[in-house]
Amino acid sequence: MSVASRTSRCWSEVSLSAIGKNIRAIRRLAGGASLYAVIKADAYGHGVLELARLLENAGVDTFCVATLGEAVQLREAGYTRQTILLLGSFYADEVGDLFEYAVTPTIPDITHLGILSRHARRKPNPIDAHLKVDTGMNRYGIPFDELTERAQEIFRTPGVNITALYSHLAASALPGDQGTLDQIAQFTRAVDYLEVSNLWFGRKHICNSGGVLYYPQAHLDAVRPGLILYGYYPGAIDRDRVALSPSLSFHARVTAVKKLFPGQSLGYDRTYTAKKEMTIALLSVGYADGYPIRFSNKGQVLLGRERCSVVGKVCMDTTMIHVPSGRVKPGDSVLLWGGREHPLETVAAGAGTIPYELVCQISRRVPRLHVD
Repeated sequence: MSVASRTSRCWSEVSLSAIGKNIRAIRRLAGGASLYAVIKADAYGHGVLELARLLENAGVDTFCVATLGEAVQLREAGYTRQTILLLGSFYADEVGDLFEYAVTPTIPDITHLGILSRHARRKPNPIDAHLKVDTGMNRYGIPFDELTERAQEIFRTPGVNITALYSHLAASALPGDQGTLDQIAQFTRAVDYLEVSNLWFGRKHICNSGGVLYYPQAHLDAVRPGLILYGYYPGAIDRDRVALSPSLSFHARVTAVKKLFPGQSLGYDRTYTAKKEMTIALLSVGYADGYPIRFSNKGQVLLGRERCSVVGKVCMDTTMIHVPSGRVKPGDSVLLWGGREHPLETVAAGAGTIPYELVCQISRRVPRLHVD
């Protein structure tokens, strides 16, 4: 364990070798499709600059982000050779920075296409962009009917070079989902229409993590792995499909130990009352660190091999657990989630949430320790 972790009240540990294994596993699944690595939200809480370095060394040449600020952070950190695809939308006052930092925007609708074109026409060179098609998620994207009706206008817009067409699957973590199959079919119809009309011949991508796992017929030119890149399954754990390597574990230290006696309540709002004498350990982690308040009176952690329950309300900086054996002392480390012994997917399901939320909300005050 590093010096930094020994002096930390809580920390997350990220295994770079595990992510390397996941990259290789995804490539085997994806066949000849390129990897567009989704590293938005600080690489899902894993530390974006460290992940970008690993991905660059692995030969990944396209990074996907959600905000212009995320793209600028990567460019200013020296990642100048990669294509950076902005998956999210953009504002008119951000278009100048799209050009300055060579960010590839998503065109989510006709309005944004017009905004982009008005700025691009004043530039010496057109801007590359990916056009998003709404195939049924009903969020961002140009609907199929509008795409076919206005295709001439869209693909001849001055100053904008549409290099790729893509869409997003709403329920791809469900194998054989009819809605997902319908989305893939709708996307195929859009591509076929444009190609038959001689309007566009470019790259195509639709598969997110679930699509990579369960819809190989839709891998196309590129896939966009997000959660599976970090070793977690978007739905049920499915090691028969692919053996992912979980890369992040979240830890905290015991700061104090006390006894709770029958009839005594614990913590804010007295949500827990002891029925017997209990050993209580106070952990130096709370919801300000990203350990959710929803784990109050329902979360479980591992103290060595002993499974301990969260008791009372999770506080801003402190969480209380019951240690049945009583064998605990200040300074002991506790595994909040992670690894094969305490899977993130299981922890998330027990709290009625999803793995994405848990890893993304680990706060900036929690040190990330990157290990090989």
